[in-house]
Amino acid sequence: MVLLGTRIQGASFRLGCKALPSPGCKALATPGCKPPYSPLRPLPLFQHTVASATGRELNTNVLDQDKEGLPSSTPEVLQGAALEHQWQRQQEQERLQFEEEPSVSQDPSSLLQQPYGPIAAAADPRLFLGASLGFMLTTYDIFSPNSSGLLLSIDASVHQFATQLPHDFRYFWADLIMSDSLIALGILGWLGCAAAAVASKRRDALVTLFICLGMYAWGAGFPSPPCPDFVAEPLRFDAHICNSFKLIFERVRPAPMNPTWSYPSGHTSSATFLAGTMFFILLPVLNKQLHAAGDDKNEKKGLLPKMLTAMEGSWALWFSVCATTAVGRCLADAHWFSDCVGGAMLSTAVVSGTAMIVQAALEPVREAQRQEEQEEKRAQP
Repeated sequence: MVLLGTRIQGASFRLGCKALPSPGCKALATPGCKPPYSPLRPLPLFQHTVASATGRELNTNVLDQDKEGLPSSTPEVLQGAALEHQWQRQQEQERLQFEEEPSVSQDPSSLLQQPYGPIAAAADPRLFLGASLGFMLTTYDIFSPNSSGLLLSIDASVHQFATQLPHDFRYFWADLIMSDSLIALGILGWLGCAAAAVASKRRDALVTLFICLGMYAWGAGFPSPPCPDFVAEPLRFDAHICNSFKLIFERVRPAPMNPTWSYPSGHTSSATFLAGTMFFILLPVLNKQLHAAGDDKNEKKGLLPKMLTAMEGSWALWFSVCATTAVGRCLADAHWFSDCVGGAMLSTAVVSGTAMIVQAALEPVREAQRQEEQEEKRAQP
């Protein structure tokens, strides 16, 4: 009867066979022994230490040859033990890889360097509630007769400063460069992200793209591009949510030559949505795909610049785009200062809601992709 004891990571596995009626088994039998197993006296063992890929040491006990002629470890037994150890090591590597996968449900402060960290930060309920509360407070301060009117006094000061600027500066630098150029760059960035998502053919990238496209018409719109009016007007439309609030409040713009309503700012809300979804949703998902395309020898292969994907860079770029567009609308005397504040708050809440939807949609998709990748690895010879 051959007994092979293998201890891997503190777990003991024993393989035994039923006692057969043979002279060898009679010599090992003791009074009170019951079938189907016969107890064996302790056998001398030696320990063999194998270093795994994770840096841990696995202690493997292999049977030594018995002095009284008991069977020793045959090559077949040793080969089986080696295959068993290789399988255990592969399972350990897959477990560690699964544990190292970033989870979008963790605290956003601990996700600074993880590929899906910005999505978790944008989907934080505190951001959504804070932006929604900011929009409501801004609206209350502007239209409520019982408010302090703090923003209205700022509106008057900014409007007075903008009217003293040269007309060429207001039209070219403030209106075209500061207001429209960043939105045009955001649209180009979106087109690049869409092309990369379609080219990747991965479900998580495509699902993210379709959700963002669905939210684009509702939360971003397409402000008037820097071109003649007969070309711009057919292309121009405000976001549905922004246009709905404009029709509700019917606030007059500071410049009387513009006949459309003022609150909230369509340019500011559009720029905030485009930049927020690109830096916090689209680019992190695409960066995850490029990260997976890299190899061990060159970890930086396919990675986007850290400024575009890290949490700190995402916040800085998002705020810069939003602030620049808002300042441009104020200096062009196209909007009140409070219009830009309300548009930024409203669009920030829309970006956070979009991130929540993407986060919920990616969970089953990522789990299915992880299972498919594990099955492909196991199928490889």
